[in-house]
Amino acid sequence: MPAPTAIAGETRHHTVSHSLSTRLSCGLGNHWFRAAICCRVIAMVLRVVVWGLLYLTAVGAAAAGASLTYVVTVVPGAQTVHVAATIEGSRSNFATLALRSEATYVESYITNMHCGSTSATDTGQGRWSVSGTTSPLAYEYDIARIVPWDPNVPWGTDSDIGVYVDGQCALFMAPYLFVYPDRLDLSSIRVKFVVPQNWSIVTPYSFDGEFHVAQKVTKSLLDDFLGRQQIYMGPMRFYAERNAGTCVVKFGQLLGDDNTWDIGSQADVDAFADATAAAVLALSGMFGAVPYDTFAMYTNFRRGNWAFQGTRYFGNGYQYWPKGRWDELVGHAAYAWASDWYAPLLVEYTLAKGVIESYYGQLLAWELFQDPTYCAKMYRNFLMYEWMYNHHARPSTSYTGERDEYDAYFRWEFIALLLDQQIRASSGNGKTLEDAMRWLYAKYVNSGHRVSASDLQQAIRSSTGVDLSGAFSKYVSGQAKLPVYEYLADYRQYLAPYVRVFERTKYHNYPCGHVVPLFVDMVLSAALGEHLAWALGGEAHAIDFAERILTEYKLNALTESDVTRTLSAMTKHDCSDFFTYWEGSYGRLTLAEVTAWLKDYVYIRGRAH
Repeated sequence: MPAPTAIAGETRHHTVSHSLSTRLSCGLGNHWFRAAICCRVIAMVLRVVVWGLLYLTAVGAAAAGASLTYVVTVVPGAQTVHVAATIEGSRSNFATLALRSEATYVESYITNMHCGSTSATDTGQGRWSVSGTTSPLAYEYDIARIVPWDPNVPWGTDSDIGVYVDGQCALFMAPYLFVYPDRLDLSSIRVKFVVPQNWSIVTPYSFDGEFHVAQKVTKSLLDDFLGRQQIYMGPMRFYAERNAGTCVVKFGQLLGDDNTWDIGSQADVDAFADATAAAVLALSGMFGAVPYDTFAMYTNFRRGNWAFQGTRYFGNGYQYWPKGRWDELVGHAAYAWASDWYAPLLVEYTLAKGVIESYYGQLLAWELFQDPTYCAKMYRNFLMYEWMYNHHARPSTSYTGERDEYDAYFRWEFIALLLDQQIRASSGNGKTLEDAMRWLYAKYVNSGHRVSASDLQQAIRSSTGVDLSGAFSKYVSGQAKLPVYEYLADYRQYLAPYVRVFERTKYHNYPCGHVVPLFVDMVLSAALGEHLAWALGGEAHAIDFAERILTEYKLNALTESDVTRTLSAMTKHDCSDFFTYWEGSYGRLTLAEVTAWLKDYVYIRGRAH
C-alpha cells in the first residue's frame, strides 16, 4: 500500500483556522466567530499531543493478563475459513469459549471446534465448555465462508453478511469470526491473516509487520477488539492513507466490490481520506484526546447477492459518504470518542444523536469544508423540528420502538445550538460548548459513567463559568419552543442550491430541482414512525405522494385542498396547514410550486421508462 500522506500539523490546522475565520460568508460570523483562533489552534495541537501521550502511558501501565493470538487462514475457493487461537499467560482458569451475544447464532456455521489435548463441549447459545484448561491453551475451528448477518435487528436483510469470502476478497465483522475465552483478563490480542500474496488487508488494528494488534481504547481490550471490527482484504481498486496527528486514516475500495455507485476514481478516495483525516483532527481537538492509532473507513460492499454495510456498528471504522454528506462522516466518526453504547466517553442517547451527531456533525463539517450544504441541512432540520413541535403527528418512538427520535435528532440539536450561542454571548466569544465537551471527556473518559443533561449543565458551568440553569430549566427539563431561528435565518438562501446536492447524494431525482418535495418528505416522515434521520436523507416518501396525486387528480385541476387532503390521508393526521405553517421561517408554500414539481416529476419519470 502507498505510504501515508501527511495532512496533519501546520498545513491542515492553517486550513481549518482559515475556514473558521471566513464563516461570515455563510451568515455565521456575527454569531459564531471565535476570537484569537490561531492561538486556539496552537493550543489545540499541544493539548492533543499531551493527552495522547498521557493516554498511551495510562494504557501501558494498566496492561495485565493473558495474551490471545489468532491465525486466520483464508484460502480462495475453500468452503471454510480456518481460525487457530492460542492463549498464553493466563493466571486463572476459565471455563468457556464464546461468541459475543449478538453473534451467538454463528455457532451453527462453525465446525471442527477442538482444543488440542483438552475437550470442548458445545453447550449451545454460542458457547463451548472447556475442561482441564492449561497455559498455553490452543483451540481451533472452521467457519463457513459465508455467514449471513442476523436480520432480526433494525435494517437487517437476508442478503447482509457477517462473513464473506470468495476468490476476490474477504470481509469480516469481528464478532462473527472470533471465538474468545470468556471472563478472562486479556492484555494482548493479535491476529495474523494468512491470505494470497497479492491481497491487501485493512483493519482498524495497528500492524507490527506480522500481526494486527488490537489497541485498548476503553476499559476492555476485548470489547475494543470486537467493537472496532470491520476487516477487509483482497486486491484494492483504489486506496489511500493519511496521517492525522498520531492517527493513521485508511480507506480503500476492494477490486471485488461491485458497489461502484459512489466511488469512481482514485480522486474520490483521496478526497474522502482527506476529509476523514480532517474530521479526526477536529474531533481530537474538540475532545482533547487522540484515543486511536488507526482509523479505518469502508465502502458499503456489494458482491453478487450479498451486501456488507459499514453502518452496522459505531466503533472506529465506518462507511463512506460522498461529498455533500460529510456531516454524516463527522457526526458518526465522533461516536468513536463519545457514544451511548460503545466509546471512551459514554453519553445518553439524546446527547449522542442531537449534540454529537447532528449539531457537531453539521457545524464541524461547515468549518472544515466551507460547504453551505451543511448550513442548509441544519436549516432543513430546524424546519422539521418546527413542524414536529406543534404537530402531535410525530411518532413517540423510533424505528427500533425504543426512543423518541424527535427529541434526540431534532430538539437536542437545537438545544445544543442555543447553549453554544448563550455560552459565546456570555463569554464574549471566549468560550464555546466545545469547552464543556473537553471537560466531560477529561472527567468521565473510561469511567463507566453515562453523561446526562445534568452533567452537561455542570460541565458548562465548570469549564466556561457560564450559568445556564435558566435555559436548562426552560428548554431541557421543560418543553418550551427553542428560540434559535435568529441564528439560522441566513441559511434559507442555501436550501434551493442544496436540492441538487440532495438529489446527487440521496440516489433519487424526484425533487427535480424543486424545494417543495422536501417539505412533503418532512411531513410524511414525521408521521410514519421510521428512522427520522434516514427518512430525510434516504427514503422517497414524496414519490409515494406524487404517485397518489397523479392517480387520484388531474394536475391542471389540482387544488390546495387536494394536496392537504392527500397528506392528511397518508399521515392519518391533520395537515390542513401545510401551505401556511412555515410562513415565518421559510415563507408560504404555493400550489404553483407543487404543480410545477409534479409536472417535472412526470417528465423525468417518463424519460426513465
